[in-house]
Amino acid sequence: MKKNGSVILAIIFMFLVLFLGLSLLNFTLVHNRVVKARNIHQTRSELLHNLLIFHLHKDTEKIINIRFNSSIDDCKDHFNNMLYPDSKTDSAEIKKSFLFYSRDLLLFKLIKVNFGIESISSNRRHKWKSESIFNIFTGDLPFSFLPVLINSGKYNISDEKFIKGLLPSTEKHHIFISDHKSVFDIQSYLAKLLGLDRENVNLIAIKQLFEQADNESEFRDGIYFALSAEKAGPVFVQGNAEKIILSTENEYQIIEIIQSNNYFKIKYSGEQFHYETGGKSGNEHKTFNGKIIVNGNVDIFEAGSDPALAIDSHPELIILGNLNICSSITGSITTAYYNPRPSITILLAASPFSIKYSIPVLRFGCAGPLIIHGSININGSVINDTPEVQISGNLYCRDLKNKGKIKVTPVKKFKPPSIDNLYIKNLTIIKDFRTELIEEIFEDEK
Repeated sequence: MKKNGSVILAIIFMFLVLFLGLSLLNFTLVHNRVVKARNIHQTRSELLHNLLIFHLHKDTEKIINIRFNSSIDDCKDHFNNMLYPDSKTDSAEIKKSFLFYSRDLLLFKLIKVNFGIESISSNRRHKWKSESIFNIFTGDLPFSFLPVLINSGKYNISDEKFIKGLLPSTEKHHIFISDHKSVFDIQSYLAKLLGLDRENVNLIAIKQLFEQADNESEFRDGIYFALSAEKAGPVFVQGNAEKIILSTENEYQIIEIIQSNNYFKIKYSGEQFHYETGGKSGNEHKTFNGKIIVNGNVDIFEAGSDPALAIDSHPELIILGNLNICSSITGSITTAYYNPRPSITILLAASPFSIKYSIPVLRFGCAGPLIIHGSININGSVINDTPEVQISGNLYCRDLKNKGKIKVTPVKKFKPPSIDNLYIKNLTIIKDFRTELIEEIFEDEK
């Protein structure tokens, strides 16, 4: 009996060993299948992902570097499957699509474009997709919409290569060399700021506006402040200014103007300001519009503190002559994301108060790097004598002479000074290209 029992136990043990062996073999086979499937999936996923990224990169470069000769009526002529074709191989398929949403504004049309790419496996059960968005502005465009716009009035390809060579630090797709007609109607803009008819923008009207004595034959040099029960500003400087200084004190913006024996200072924030001029001063609970008009040259424009621009401050300097920028003019960049950061707007044009036409010149001149947070718009020439200039905003001019480096970086939420007086006609540009989504999708995902 014992011998029979031992044989039975041995047989049972052998069956258990065989069962465990078969189980381990089955587990190994299943594991190998899982690993193989995972490797196949990973290889296929990498293939689909890399194929998507290749097409996305290639098409992004093509889109952001496109140049339009004029305004456009139908985006489908420029963004379609003929110009951005689908493709197919044995292992994958690429499909591309464009959706357009247009909106007519005052002088131009805004078209939002949704650009989608799908990289689909041959079994159609697995894919990667991307979604990108960009804006098309077409029509009469404010200067500040373009990072760099050099509009000399004449154009050829050699000029474009030469000017882009003067801006080696600026991304090439941010530089526009144009011979399109531009509108720089400083007379109409001044009329709006001063509350005058365009035909009456002359020194006689300015003299009456600031109540200078009628027995004086000329509008004498000085610093004048438009202040009434309804409005505060602009400040009008008749004649050359020796110096304009921007500085800050806590949340307050400070602007100082020095002209021979004349001095003006205003300190403002929100709906209150304090000013000093001509031996008198005052406090007012109203909003200063931040506009400074100089009918003459400004020898020195500089910062009196760092930062020079207060939070939520956007002063505007309108120079009817030449301007020398002698230091950085910057604001804090730590403002809330939904507020535009502090900035300066600079406009230079020939004076409409003079019968002698003179092309204005803005000159950058200081020893160290010079940084400007703002919009610079010159109906004339820019001369850079500084080793390095960085502009966060835009630069518009008719001519550029650069002895150093100029880098212009566009800034979002930048409000143009006047869309109906300062713009370039019949142009189309692409802005704000961004890829918002890249994701992997399987057949059971909706």
